[in-house]
Amino acid sequence: MRLQSLTLILHVVASFLVASSVAGKSNNQPWVRTTTDSHHTFTSRFLRAHKFTETTEERGITPSGVEALASTFKSTTYLDDELKALLDSGKTADDALKVLALDKAVDDLLSNPKLEQLTSYVKHFNEQNPTKQTTLIATLTAHFGDEGLAKIIEKAKQVQGTEATANRMQAEQLQGWLGEGKSADDVFKLLKLNEASENLLSNSLLETWTSYMKLFNKQYPKKRTSLISTLMANYGNKDLAEILGRATHVDETSALANRLETEQVYLWLEEKPTPNEIFKMLELNTARYTLFDKPQVNSWMKYTVAYNSKFPKAKATFLSSLEHFKYTDEELISMLIAAKNVPRTEAIAKRIQSEQTLQWLNAEKQPDDIFKLLKLNNLNEKENLLQNPLFGAWLKYTDDFNTKYPRLYDLPMSTMLGYFSSESVAKMILEASKNPSTKRIAKRLDTELVEQWFKNGRTPTSVFTQLKLNQRKADDLFDSPLLPTWLQFAYYFVEKNPDEKLSVITVLKNQFKDDAVLSKMLLDAFKKKGYERSCASAT
Repeated sequence: MRLQSLTLILHVVASFLVASSVAGKSNNQPWVRTTTDSHHTFTSRFLRAHKFTETTEERGITPSGVEALASTFKSTTYLDDELKALLDSGKTADDALKVLALDKAVDDLLSNPKLEQLTSYVKHFNEQNPTKQTTLIATLTAHFGDEGLAKIIEKAKQVQGTEATANRMQAEQLQGWLGEGKSADDVFKLLKLNEASENLLSNSLLETWTSYMKLFNKQYPKKRTSLISTLMANYGNKDLAEILGRATHVDETSALANRLETEQVYLWLEEKPTPNEIFKMLELNTARYTLFDKPQVNSWMKYTVAYNSKFPKAKATFLSSLEHFKYTDEELISMLIAAKNVPRTEAIAKRIQSEQTLQWLNAEKQPDDIFKLLKLNNLNEKENLLQNPLFGAWLKYTDDFNTKYPRLYDLPMSTMLGYFSSESVAKMILEASKNPSTKRIAKRLDTELVEQWFKNGRTPTSVFTQLKLNQRKADDLFDSPLLPTWLQFAYYFVEKNPDEKLSVITVLKNQFKDDAVLSKMLLDAFKKKGYERSCASAT
């Protein structure tokens, strides 16, 4: 729309801006709605993201705005010969912009001294062409476009030397859109924010749009809108939830994204869908093993919490939604273990695993049942039970079960020996002890294995056979990696049964009948590092 009188418009705009300036206080309760309209819109407050501040939605344009723009550039009545000739020939301000090479000055347009010359040209052009009057903003927009000029302005706002000029120029740009009757959604699309997607919240033009939204809401209170309602209208529930989910993991946009996630959740809540319906709407029901990789999973979890807060009798849980969509215990455990190893999904995984464990505990599911449920009983020796991530989850459950039901207390080793031989378990523990990530578990289970053998009524002789040490010859017995395990049990057994006339040497004598062979074996072993105590005790 062409402005009929630059002076008149500047005066009107400045007056309007003074009337529309508003001061707002930040709401520290993001879950509470502060302002609504017929479309359930919210007035939101956000942290900085490319200078997108908590008060951006509320402050509007500063009163100095447009009126000060004219005085920003020290234009004079003087035009150089080239520009005067251009004016005399009836060339437009856009022609002057090109002659001054300002069409190529995108990076430093507002600090370019030739911009003052263009301002002078616009003034003279308007004086000579009262029916074709234009403005500096209209001229720049005609060449750079609304989006392009907005980007130039936002960039200049970040530079101390051009910040004031940029703010004033932006005020005129926004007022121009308002004068043309553009809605907030029109400007959202004009700035191509509806195509920003991945970079939406870090897009500097989001601040430009928010400033315009404030002007629009002030001018048309019955048509007022908000950032979240505009985002939802342009991106839809699922896509917006994905955008916000990703943005929560970026330092620059995390605060803004979290606030918008919260607002979106409470807009959903007004329609009262169940957490299961939100789960499906966000297409999480088709994710399966990639569930926790989906950025929108956080929105579903936030909604579940909010839903329970509003409808406490519902008692909805994360786990109930997963079970509703046929996620099995085995699937969930594998997914949760993987998710716990990723920082951004660790908290989610721990929360759901806690729900799953609590459900099993309340149902009094025995550790043996969970062991089979996780198919740990199907592993072979080469797969090494102790190094399986599911084993760690099962071990924790066993500890929780023993704490909750002390009358049913049993060592994890009791279950393990029900599915694997003593030799296999001892070998698993030995291998796990070599791995830093499982060394602690191996040390614990090594002790429990000895205790369980004793509890099961095993003797040094029977364990010697179970570990197949009886199949070794005298000259290689002390080379067996399982011998230390047997010796540990033998000493434990003797300690618990001091009256028993059974010792390490007794077992060895029964195994190797020849005293000379036995003596030589012990003498050779005595020389080996690590067996000094064993040999001394045996002799």
